[in-house]
Amino acid sequence: MDDPKPEDPDAIILGLEGIPEIFLEGYRGAMFRAGIVKLNMFSTRLTGPGQEISKQGVCILNIPLVDLKEIVPALAKLIEHIDSQILLANEGGAS
Repeated sequence: MDDPKPEDPDAIILGLEGIPEIFLEGYRGAMFRAGIVKLNMFSTRLTGPGQEISKQGVCILNIPLVDLKEIVPALAKLIEHIDSQILLANEGGAS
């Protein structure tokens, strides 16, 4: 995996302390306008007296298309790396 080197100034992200972590399970609906992709993100929750599962909006993720084109392959590469580590662990090859 091509993680940025710690000495790389582009690898440093300031202000991560105190910002919320958001749990997402998917998206329903996307819109593209003025170069920005807007994704309606959700997570599932139990609601109502019968405890039905429903999708609850969490946030609208706004990403410039040019950045989304960079993020998607990076996420695919991350998933591939994680899957290979899981496979190794399941085969007893990773600690």
